Amino acid sequence: MEQISERQLMMVGVSYVLVVTSLSLPAQIIGVARQDAWLAYFPAMIVAIVSLWLLSIVLKRFPKQDLFEAMIGRFRVWGRVVAFLYVLFFFFVLLRDIRIFVDFINTVLLPQTPVIIISVLIFFTVAIIARGGIEIVARMTELFLPILIAVILIIPIVTVKDFEYHYLLPLFENGLLPTLKGSWLAVSYLGKIMVLPLIFSNPTFRFRQGFYGLVLGVLLLEILIVLDILALGNNLSAHSVYPNYEMVRQIRLTDFLDRFDILIIGIYMPAMLTKISVSLYVVCHGLKRILPDVSVKLLTTPIAAFAMVCSFWFFKNTIQLMDFNISWTALALVFELFIPILLFFVLKPKKNKQPSLRKKANAA
Repeated sequence: MEQISERQLMMVGVSYVLVVTSLSLPAQIIGVARQDAWLAYFPAMIVAIVSLWLLSIVLKRFPKQDLFEAMIGRFRVWGRVVAFLYVLFFFFVLLRDIRIFVDFINTVLLPQTPVIIISVLIFFTVAIIARGGIEIVARMTELFLPILIAVILIIPIVTVKDFEYHYLLPLFENGLLPTLKGSWLAVSYLGKIMVLPLIFSNPTFRFRQGFYGLVLGVLLLEILIVLDILALGNNLSAHSVYPNYEMVRQIRLTDFLDRFDILIIGIYMPAMLTKISVSLYVVCHGLKRILPDVSVKLLTTPIAAFAMVCSFWFFKNTIQLMDFNISWTALALVFELFIPILLFFVLKPKKNKQPSLRKKANAA
């Protein structure tokens, strides 16, 4: 088992909650919840906390095993079926994130570069990272993510002069329903924090680290979405594909020091690559648990290539990606909430029959 520190595990959790969510979701949440969009993350976070807590209780019943091992070891057939469904779920997360990242780079950095070239570069990079195992992925996350977090915390300081505080008012102008609609969009992204018990066993994974990672990720998302509203307003944020990027472009320290968006994207890209690598690793790790003779290292390259191809098969453009978020939540809740509830009640170790056998022997 790889040696993962508590800090690294928490950082993996933050990365999995923050990186993709901050890129693809704020515009849609602001579009439905308007100035109350910053409240939408909290109900979604509660759902994710419940899921994480349920799975942490399940893992305590199976020391030194991750969730894949626990399911397959307890139920050889149905455990493999559920494990394979989780593999398919995170494979879809993987290909969706690849397409989101490719479209982002193609839109803001390399508009003249064919998307297939960008995709191949991402494919090779992610495959190499995931091939090194979760320990390498965690170390890279620990290296790059704190820099991104520091940048997010600095952004309010350098953009405060552009804030329009009336954009946040009035609260609940259209009632609570728009905020809940925003939460519906967010819950599938925050609920992915349940990837942690799938790849980390009980001594390594504890609810506390997952909880801290989730809360820190949500707080950073809160900062970004509030900045979007204050700096850009509801209408501009809702009509921007990447409102966080547009907000960062507003940063100007003097008359000649601008275009800090390029620097921030350079910091963001390694964090995005490591996040995608976690998704690739969990798919390969799950297949390894289902088929023990398969090598994780040998799986990374073909699965990454297949995910890259599927990302273009399933989504033709960014609009399809954004539209899919609405229906995606219903499917995601099955894996992020309903199956964890089922596992909480069903997945328990076999009862030890040895004491009863001894009693019968003594009676004889």
